[in-house]
Amino acid sequence: MAPRKKSKSFLNTARKNGADQHRQGINGERVKGIVEPHTTKQYEFCTETGKDPVSSAYDLASLKDFAHHLALGMEGRHDKDIAGQNSVIGVWKRFTAGFDRDNDDAIPQPLMNSVLNYLHKTVFPERGNPEVKRPRNHARKNHFIHLGRQLWENDWHEYPKPIMRVSIWAQILLYVFSSARLCEYLEGASRANSGRGLYCRNITFGVIRNELGEPELAAQVVKDTKGMTKRPNKRPKHEVYEGLSTKPRALLLNPMIPILAMLIACGRLRDFNTLDEVLAIPAPPEDEVYALE
Repeated sequence: MAPRKKSKSFLNTARKNGADQHRQGINGERVKGIVEPHTTKQYEFCTETGKDPVSSAYDLASLKDFAHHLALGMEGRHDKDIAGQNSVIGVWKRFTAGFDRDNDDAIPQPLMNSVLNYLHKTVFPERGNPEVKRPRNHARKNHFIHLGRQLWENDWHEYPKPIMRVSIWAQILLYVFSSARLCEYLEGASRANSGRGLYCRNITFGVIRNELGEPELAAQVVKDTKGMTKRPNKRPKHEVYEGLSTKPRALLLNPMIPILAMLIACGRLRDFNTLDEVLAIPAPPEDEVYALE
């Protein structure tokens, strides 16, 4: 690793590269971001009523009038359909953002909050703008199973190493069956050579007794959280387990099998060499865990 440079060396390098001579764009003018044309809203409502667009934007009555016309004038995508509340609020926010880009003084936040409250309490009930127009289309179990079958049955991509396919599916399973962030289960490399971060040795693997009295594989990770170096007992813990006590699942949906397969393949378990040996472990007594070291 190259030695760390001091702050003076950066300044000297900048001067050698002409930082003092090339100063175009360094002034007191605002630098606006790049946005698409449809994200800004024109002010036809002001010109039609004979008002000055800039001065009326700071008048609460004019803003309410614009929001009222906006909610009653917007229609949905289908015939005789009313625009949803989020659609109206989205146009209102694009209007305020466009005004902020074109003028030095933005619309005060209390005025914008008052207009939003006016929309929710008065305009939307009067117009009948629905809060939700269609149910959310979240990924469901059938989508998840289809993804797994695509990966294991129909994916003809040749990975550099066969274990990569197992690793990818193990990570996807952790996304679904665990409450922890995925980075808490993967080996940390953001603080290299510091001894900090999550490594394989920081994850506890074991066999537990589920509600049916049967053995079940489980794992627990202790997150190396910031500010808890001197309070290791306060670090958050997350668990992932097979879930065999619920409805029967396909082997494809077992979140522990891919992880266990990688542990066996890498020789990480001290007392076990095959998957059958681990699966043959009996259920421990209640409230106890048989740790796999």
